[in-house]
Amino acid sequence: MNTRYQSMSAAMNRYKESLRSVKMIRDAQDGQKLLVPMTGSLYAPGALTNTTHVTIEIGTGFFVKKKIPDAMEFLERKITALQGFIERVGVNIMAQQNNLQQVDDIFNIRLKQAKEQSDQALAAAK
Repeated sequence: MNTRYQSMSAAMNRYKESLRSVKMIRDAQDGQKLLVPMTGSLYAPGALTNTTHVTIEIGTGFFVKKKIPDAMEFLERKITALQGFIERVGVNIMAQQNNLQQVDDIFNIRLKQAKEQSDQALAAAK
């Protein structure tokens, strides 16, 4: 469950970064120079040729061309949905951790009781 929580948090951060990028394009001018990310550490010089449309990934490797306001709305919906999911998963994680702590506490109490009974039996046998 922690892995799922982390992957959903990472996805939400990517959507937030995408939304930030779309907003920057919305405020930019055609022909504006910029650095285009090719990999995580390699950028190539480029220029904006269209500030009215962007291509966004809608999931599982599918891309669509959308107008800037539509793209922003899509990304905001995705972010909101992921936030709700992350909150629900977080509640489940907290409940599981609480249950685990309760089981651990009961185990330690019973272990202590068993040790005390063992000590009493050894003392009575002497």
